[in-house]
Amino acid sequence: MMAGAVAPAPVRTAAPWAPSTPGLPARPAGRRDPRRPAGRPGVLVTPLVRPVTSSGRTGAGGSARRPARAVVLRRRRTVATVVLGVVLLGLVVLAVRLGGAAVADVPSGPVPAGSAVVVVAPGETLIEVAHRAAPRADTEAVVERIRTDNHLSGSTVVPGRPLVVPSGS
Repeated sequence: MMAGAVAPAPVRTAAPWAPSTPGLPARPAGRRDPRRPAGRPGVLVTPLVRPVTSSGRTGAGGSARRPARAVVLRRRRTVATVVLGVVLLGLVVLAVRLGGAAVADVPSGPVPAGSAVVVVAPGETLIEVAHRAAPRADTEAVVERIRTDNHLSGSTVVPGRPLVVPSGS
């Protein structure tokens, strides 16, 4: 080439941003996006909303829901514990009231001053003898007095044996 001669510019047949694959549609002439030249394929934009699978969970969203589920489960556990405590407290109060009524039905009168002789029936215990002899008196006190009056060391009685027991009104 000669000095001072300029080389001819290369001929461009297509724009550098034109699609490299034939068959892709170009943009319509009237709709030009200032951010992207016409004829250039657009970038695939993902939506901001996470896709929901059929089970209602997503991979990343599932971990965000776990603390919420833990809070709900903790709240349910606390409510169940409180309800169970109230029910148990009610049962204890009921047992105390019924137990108090049962204790009130036990005779607690004094041991009668008089005495009588009673023969022990077959299969009868010392407590049954005491209850038969003085039904309105405290059974334990009557049993103790029977043991003292008859010189007994235990609660065993022989059927047919006569015992001195407290009696009277």
